[in-house]
Amino acid sequence: MIDFIVATNNREVLKNNLLRSLIIQQYGTQELMGFKNIPEAYNIATPSAPDGVVCYVHQDVFLPDTFAEELAKGIALLPDDWGVVGVAGVKLVDGVKKNYGYISDRGNLWGKPFRDPVEVQTLDELLLITKGNYKFDENLPFDFYGADICMQAQAQGKKCYAINAFVEHNSTRPVGGRTPEFYTAEQYFRDKWKDLLPIVTTCSRLEKM
Repeated sequence: MIDFIVATNNREVLKNNLLRSLIIQQYGTQELMGFKNIPEAYNIATPSAPDGVVCYVHQDVFLPDTFAEELAKGIALLPDDWGVVGVAGVKLVDGVKKNYGYISDRGNLWGKPFRDPVEVQTLDELLLITKGNYKFDENLPFDFYGADICMQAQAQGKKCYAINAFVEHNSTRPVGGRTPEFYTAEQYFRDKWKDLLPIVTTCSRLEKM
């Protein structure tokens, strides 16, 4: 059993995306509103089991009818050492940033289908699945909190994996859009994990200074 949790600030976006998903209609989701940021909402969420499997998903994500089967297959193929799983991840391969996953992002295909889970360094926040008890860093209100959870898992000896579970991400945020808050979060994340640089995320590459 997986708990689905979403932080929402727009009921129309939620209704037109996540709540249309068959798996959500079948199993439900815990909807969190009125919090200062997404990590704060996630930290206040109450999964059914403290050490259970939890799916944190954005309000603007649609999970197609194929998602449940692909999710089950992906999790079944995971080794026992997994800590965080997602549908869009990245890592460095011989110094080159490589993307792993298969999603629709703002109407454009990102990645391609694959079978076995791929170990990655970090995962995108649009959908994160955790096993165990992690605390989201509330100093990262909108960016890098997913990468931070991945780094937390690896610091505990767990691994992060991208699985083949197609979703549609219908964000209205421009691709590559950068705000002052983004750069503040990036610097905070860099300082927090400076001893483990270089770190790649789906939107950044942070090198040793």
